[in-house]
Amino acid sequence: MQDADWRTNIFFAIAVCAAVMLVRIVWWMPYNAIARWKMRRFGVRTPRPMLLPTVGSGLVISWAGMRGIVTVATALALPDVASGTAFPYRDIIILTAFCVVLRTLVVQGLTLGPLLRRLDLHDDGSVEREMKLARAETARSALRVLDGESLQDAAQILRRDYEARIRSGERPVSIQAPGPEDSNLAALQRRAVSAQRQALMDLRARRVIGDDAFHAAEEEIDLLELTADARIRPDTAT
Repeated sequence: MQDADWRTNIFFAIAVCAAVMLVRIVWWMPYNAIARWKMRRFGVRTPRPMLLPTVGSGLVISWAGMRGIVTVATALALPDVASGTAFPYRDIIILTAFCVVLRTLVVQGLTLGPLLRRLDLHDDGSVEREMKLARAETARSALRVLDGESLQDAAQILRRDYEARIRSGERPVSIQAPGPEDSNLAALQRRAVSAQRQALMDLRARRVIGDDAFHAAEEEIDLLELTADARIRPDTAT
């Protein structure tokens, strides 16, 4: 950039930073107000128990619009002079993208914690409750796969783990089965994992659980699926 352009470019970047912050607030807070008005007017109708919108939660969501590497990478991906097709105002776009990321991460990122404490917002535990429900329902689907199977001692451990998950909703553990029956157990575990994945997708489709609980439970099922892969099981390594 030329020295004479810095003042104009910095002013432009500051204006865009302000617009990024204000547009998010102007977009979200009216939506938050309409949702709260509908609850007062027609009552609460949610597909499952969940955290209801408040002024405080609206402010937090409005203030939490951090940008990151994707914003800068998109700006840097614009063609430059070296490619022979320079994008108009590429330099100012890169500067503006960097300023937006810096401002949102530093200003909003450092003040989000104090804002949460000032508003006295607390987790209502809805995601954890949905996680326990998802673990129990997916474990039941796995047990249905195990029903009627001729199970060996190691496979009985797998069954006991799923039964324990139903009782407590605890995180699943990785089962490592020794001995010659290991391949049979791995195949059975893959079938159980497939049934769990289908049950989890059904819970989400019926809106019994939300996205946060779905992705957390999906990660646990992914880990269980990995333990059934003979290529990475430590007891089969040579």
